[in-house]
Formats: sequence, structure tokens, C-alpha cells
Amino acid sequence: MSITNYPNLRNKNGTIYDKATGKQYANPAQLATDLGISPDKINWGAIANETITSAPPVSYTPSAASSPAPQMTFYKDGKIATVNASQAQYYLAAGYSTTPPAPASTTTSYTPAPVAPKFDTGDKVVEELLATGDENSEAFAKMWSEGIKPYFDMLVQQGKIINPQVDISEEQAAQFLSQAQKEISPYYDTQMKLAREGLLRIAGYTSDEIAQQEAQLERGYGRELRGMGETAAESGMALSGGRQLSEQELAQSTQETIDQNRKLAEYNMGSQARQFAGEWGGEALPAYSYGAAPKVQAGVSQFGRSLDTKPFYNISDSVYQGLVGSKQYEQKTAENLRQSELIGAERTRLENDALKKARTLSL
Repeated sequence: MSITNYPNLRNKNGTIYDKATGKQYANPAQLATDLGISPDKINWGAIANETITSAPPVSYTPSAASSPAPQMTFYKDGKIATVNASQAQYYLAAGYSTTPPAPASTTTSYTPAPVAPKFDTGDKVVEELLATGDENSEAFAKMWSEGIKPYFDMLVQQGKIINPQVDISEEQAAQFLSQAQKEISPYYDTQMKLAREGLLRIAGYTSDEIAQQEAQLERGYGRELRGMGETAAESGMALSGGRQLSEQELAQSTQETIDQNRKLAEYNMGSQARQFAGEWGGEALPAYSYGAAPKVQAGVSQFGRSLDTKPFYNISDSVYQGLVGSKQYEQKTAENLRQSELIGAERTRLENDALKKARTLSL
């Protein structure tokens, strides 16, 4: 309910007063309370000026004690107000500016530049008021006690909360992280399984290919060995040293071929393993073993084989232990981002709930 109205208000040299009651207003908050509105809704142009001026004689220079208070002119939305400099902070807080609007030929409207808030209060009006003075000065202290605090009190009386404190506990943050992991991890788990299966399939195919190559080598080695024996028998040199030397050379070259094929296959599989570990980490890298290389004996048509196995690709603990792959890092980033979204949504919900409840203002 309003106590005063614009027709009764007068601006006498920068001091706003009610001509009907004689009440003077020291700041916008008091005036706004009697008008039943907020300070930023005050229509300053609707308050009539009652400025008393007198032209002193030309030959007279007034002393500092008798000089009128300095005047300042403010502009807002086509309105002009000339007031005492002591009232400047209140007009600035209400959105007025000391910069006159541009001529009509260059612009059709004038909007003063927004005042950068010095304080983060969550209330635009309060931030603009706080931005008008030095918080360590007496004028600022007066503005607080006579302007800002009454405005806070008015908000509290309306059932609003000043800067509701909303805290997210570590337990809640951990719960949100767990929820984010449940949402994100299924996708990356599936992709990792597909990559792992692909690596194992390549390893299986390569090991089968090596076994086929070695079987072909064994058959070819046997044919050549029998041919040497037949040739030596026809020439009467079945047990000669030359035949034995030829058999040794054939066995050696065949063994080198076997070893070289395996070395190349293990190198290629090592490259595949490093690529997998670089994406999914060292702990996810699957182990794969295959049979040891057969041994070729001179004069024996069949290769010697054992039940021993060996790793298809060597894994160095110093390299792969604790290695975080690019996909793992991507997954962790996605989980943290989702956690932040969940925390932000919960904080907004709590703040909205808090704003609906009244509480006592502590200053």
C-alpha cells in the first residue's frame, strides 16, 4: 500500500519531500517503500522540481560557506533531472547517467551503459547501489544503513531469501559421479569389447596363417630332403659328407625362414597391441600366446615340435603398467562433464526451493 504519490512529491534542490506531509526522503529505498514499489521502478521525471534560485549581483562573489550545493544533471529514457551532487549516487543507482543522449538525427533512443557490479549479490538493484561508492567510506556506510539494508529488509518481509546458501556435499558429488558413470560407461565398455575382440581375431588369424606357412615349409623340406637322398643314391654317395653338408644347409635355411616369418608376425601384432593399449590402456590389453617355433633337424623330414607356448606380442610392464588410453581419458572427461551437469541441476533445484521459503536475514 502506497503512503505517498507523485503529485505530492517535490524535488527541492535535490531533496525529495512530500509537500502534503512534509516528509523528506534521504534515499531511493525510503521513497520506494512509501510509493509501494522497488527503487528501480521510481519515475523520477514525474517528480516536479521546486528549485529556488537567485541571481547574485555581478560585483558579488559568494563565499564558500554561502555557495549553493554543486548541481549535477542526469539523463534516463528522455528524462532530465538536475539535483545536488550529494544525491548523485541515488540517481546512478536508479539507472540515470550523466552522459546526455545522442542527437535525434543519429539515434532514436538512448540506453545508458550498464554499471559493472562490484559485488555478486544476486540482486541487480543492490549490485548497482554497491557499485556507486567506496565500501570503506562513511558515505558508503550511510548508504548501507539508510538505503541497502532497508531494501534487504523489504525483500525479507516479502518472503524472499537473500543469497540462499546451497552446498553440495562430497557424498552427493560422489553419488552424482556414480550416476554419471552408469550413464556413460556402457557405451565405452561396448566399444572396448569390440576393439578387444578385433585384436584377438587378428592374433588368431595371424597364428593360423603362421601354422599353415610352417606346414607348407615342412612338406617342401621333406620333398627336397628325399630328392637329395635319391640323387646321392644314384651317384653312389648316399653316405657321403657332401650329402650331409647339403642337408645341414637345407635345414639351416628352412629354420631361418620359419624364424623370420614369426619375427615379422610378432612385430605386426606388437603394433596392433600398442595401438589398442594407446586407446584403451595397458590393463585392458589381452594376452595372447601361440605355439613355440618348430625345430628343423638335418636329414629328418618332419619338424620337431613341443607343447611350449610363447607370447604373440611382448608386453613391457614399464610401458603399459598404469597407462591411460585416449578412449579412457575421453570416457573420464565425459563422466566428469555429466557429473557437473547433475550437480548444477541439483544446485538450481535447491536454490529455487530455498527462494520459496522465508528466513531471517543475518547481516
